[in-house]
Formats: sequence, structure tokens, C-alpha cells
Amino acid sequence: DAWHASAFGSAASGLGLLGSSDLDVVVHHRQGGGGGAPQNGDDDPLRCLQRFRIAIEREGDEFELIEEVAGARVPILRLRFRGRLDIDVSCNNTAPLLNTALLRAYARLHPAVPALAAATKLWAKAEGVCGAQEGHLSSYALALMALYCLQVVPCLRFPTLPVPTSFGTGAEDDDPPAPLQWHWPGPERPLPRLICCFFRFFAADFRWGSEVVSVRHGRRAEVGDPAFRALFGKWSEGRLHVEDPVVLGRNLRDVLGLE
Repeated sequence: DAWHASAFGSAASGLGLLGSSDLDVVVHHRQGGGGGAPQNGDDDPLRCLQRFRIAIEREGDEFELIEEVAGARVPILRLRFRGRLDIDVSCNNTAPLLNTALLRAYARLHPAVPALAAATKLWAKAEGVCGAQEGHLSSYALALMALYCLQVVPCLRFPTLPVPTSFGTGAEDDDPPAPLQWHWPGPERPLPRLICCFFRFFAADFRWGSEVVSVRHGRRAEVGDPAFRALFGKWSEGRLHVEDPVVLGRNLRDVLGLE
């Protein structure tokens, strides 16, 4: 049996903002050491983190324990490395590794992807509407909305990549997938034009309350489509729907309030 530590989130996907000072890491257990899907449930996440905390306090001279968030949906340890880098550590929380691999593949597809994702995140932060803990969309959901816009707006039409279901072991866990070469059909689209496309699409064309943001499909479809049979809260009138491409029943707008 083998334990691995893998980075996930925006810092690992290539969609993070320059100068971002935090890193998300999952410690996960995999049977045997071969490839394939990670083994959720091999160990209780909270007990795993407690053992990890003891090891850090005993041997991790370069790590400072900032906080233990045991009551969260996903328990985490907040650490600081060498007084500079903040690290959130979870255990056996492996679904984000597949999300990260998918976003990383899109980021390598074309520089427009990280550029538009960063622009929407900066806008949302400036307007105070980013952050699941504050009852707003997460940066992950905003990145999926940017990708969906690139996929379905007729003048853009990005390709749809397959959702990964497994990854390698050891050092390969954090290697990005091999980049897929892709170029615009026609002249390049500058970032200001992409930003305008994003806001015009979600302000005027997107069917709020019925259409589902789904980068897994990369096509426009509504909640009644059989592909969204398991999507939570899909019949809520007038609400945004953002499908998690890995955890298919999860609607990423579930953090939003009614206002």
C-alpha cells in the first residue's frame, strides 16, 4: 500500500492568479501502488489528518500549524511553509484531483483558457461575489462558466475534452496530461473580446433556470436532458445550474443564497 501527496486546485491546474500564495494538497491512499482511481475511504479523513498533524508537529520543522478545521465537510489542516506559503491539507478527498487534471488539460489547450478564467475571477473578487464560504460561487465554478462560454458561443467553439477517470502514481500524479494542440479557426480572439463574449453570453443568451453549465458535454442543454438526471436542485426555478464534471450529481450553485 502507498500514500501519496498531490496538489490540486488553481495552483495545480494552471488557472491560478499570478502571486497567489496558497496551495491545496490531498494526502491519499492507494492500494498496491499501481495506476487507476484513488481509493476513497481507505482511511477516515479526520484520523488521517490527526496522524499527519502529529507527524508535522514532531518532524516538520519548516511547517507551522495554523489551524485544524475538523468540522468542515472536508476536514483540513492549514499549514504555513517557511513562513510564506499557506497550504490546506485534506485526506482522501480525491475527486478534486480529477477536476484539476481536466482544467489543466484545458489550460494547456490554448492560452485563452487561463486568461479568461483569471479575468472572470478578478472581476468576481473585485465585485465581492467570489468565494463559497461567503455564499458566492467558487473560483472553480467561475472557471467552468468561462470554459462553457468558450465551448458553446458560436464564434469560439472550443473542443470538449474527455473527463479523466484515473491517473498515475507517485511523481506522475502531479504531471499535467500531454497537451493537445489546438488553434482558433481563423484570427486569434484577444482577451477583451473574450471577456465581452463571456458577459454577453451570460447576460443575454444563457437560459437561466433551465440551461446547465456543463463542460462535460460542451453543448447547450437544459435540466430535462437525460444527461442531468442526477443533478441536485435542477428544478429550482430561476436558479443558475453549474454541473461538476466529475461529481455528476453536484450542482456548484448549491452554495448560493436566494438573493
